[in-house]
Amino acid sequence: MELLRKKKSRLQELSSTVQQLQKLNETINTESKPNEYEIFGKHVASQLEKLSTENAIIGQEKIQSILTQLRLNEIRSNVPNICYARHYLFYDNVIIR
Repeated sequence: MELLRKKKSRLQELSSTVQQLQKLNETINTESKPNEYEIFGKHVASQLEKLSTENAIIGQEKIQSILTQLRLNEIRSNVPNICYARHYLFYDNVIIR
């Protein structure tokens, strides 16, 4: 009887170890690999680090300005184009007085 309990205990221990190894394997295999944007971001950071503080800040500002403009362009392309100029309303390239 005692031998049977020891075997069950050992079997449970092995089962638990196998489950832990399976979870570890899943974690290792599902870790995200850096995409092209993350790699490019690290490259840009490396370039900024080589600059003086002032030039690095200027570089950051220019990069951010470009990205902001691109995002705004995308947002605006999803909304009807409305702008005012000299008392005329332009709506999708049609002049409305």
